[in-house]
Amino acid sequence: MKKALLLSSLAINLALAALTLSRPAFAADAASPAQAAPTGLWATLYSEDIPTYAANLRLAGGPEATIGVLIGEAINLRFAEREKALQPSILSLQSLREEFTPERREALLQLRIEKNALFRAVFGHSIQLAGSFNWTAGGLARLTVAERDTVSMIMGDYDTMISRVLVQSQGHLMDDDREKLRFLESQRDVDLGKLLSPDEILDFNLIATAYGRTVRNYLSYFEPTTEQLRTYLALGKKHGLDYDGGGANLTRHNEEQVALHADLAKIWDAPTYEKYRRTTSGHYVYLTMLVRRLQLPLSTAEDIFASQKTATERSYELYAKARMNPPSLQDPRPGIEQVVWPAVYPANDIRTAAINDIIKITADHCDFVRSKLGDAGFKEYYELNSRWLEVMQAGGVARLDYSLP
Repeated sequence: MKKALLLSSLAINLALAALTLSRPAFAADAASPAQAAPTGLWATLYSEDIPTYAANLRLAGGPEATIGVLIGEAINLRFAEREKALQPSILSLQSLREEFTPERREALLQLRIEKNALFRAVFGHSIQLAGSFNWTAGGLARLTVAERDTVSMIMGDYDTMISRVLVQSQGHLMDDDREKLRFLESQRDVDLGKLLSPDEILDFNLIATAYGRTVRNYLSYFEPTTEQLRTYLALGKKHGLDYDGGGANLTRHNEEQVALHADLAKIWDAPTYEKYRRTTSGHYVYLTMLVRRLQLPLSTAEDIFASQKTATERSYELYAKARMNPPSLQDPRPGIEQVVWPAVYPANDIRTAAINDIIKITADHCDFVRSKLGDAGFKEYYELNSRWLEVMQAGGVARLDYSLP
């Protein structure tokens, strides 16, 4: 040890760099065959007892970041073979079900706990860096440090296996892939259920998973209660939106979204459901973002959105009364159905009056928006909505679907 303390700073840095390159010579695995004992300078620093090894590096003046890399790698190597042996095959749903038994899951968790205890002994915090999660959310604050570590490790293990399934899917989930994911999630909830209640599991998913963060961001303008967040997350997972939300299969995604909306319409009362559909529509979200950028009150977005909705729906009512069943033209952009007056239909007083009224309604709406946003803000608003505004300025009609994201 005294010899280590006398090492020059340059010698220490060289030693640490060399240790990184000569990893097999010093990171002995207790379960693996004996390796060649370190010699010379390395013998003054290395110890098979990892806490002692870390202490030697610190006493020799090694940078903490470098020590973290070296000791972290040494810990990983010590547990690598045991971890590998406990990992189930994901080649098929059958192999996953057969190999990932409760006993095997418990053995993997105990290995993680053992590994984490060693990591914490050296660095003073969990290997999963549990502090990065918002542990004050819901009832999670009641957990002890050890319980938080265990929850993090369970999530980490399952996230790793879920990632393996997603990588194997090559970006396109088949039914077998979804079944694997459902199985892993169901088993994860069983394991988490040893420490958390069903509501706490949902709360943790809202904090710690990509889909949970997506849900919170998607519903931000809806300003949901905790119970509404839990409801949406649970139903989204039930219908598969946690994995199909950004997938290539738009048909499946749309079907899942329709099913989710049907469930929400049954669970929530009419005003709540209407607020949800409004505040998650693209028209509302983009308008609110513009109003915030202009540093105007959020009530401005509500006023403009109400005017927009009234203008488009009133115009369609006028068209419907005067149209005499002419065909409509479908705009290729989702959420906008453009309807024009076909030239083959001769003009009459009713249609002429309807067209003039629609043009007037559109002009009044634009004047109202300009009065709220100013000229620069109106220019941005017009660019965002030019497709349907130009149709209505010409006397046509644009039916907007206010439920689309």
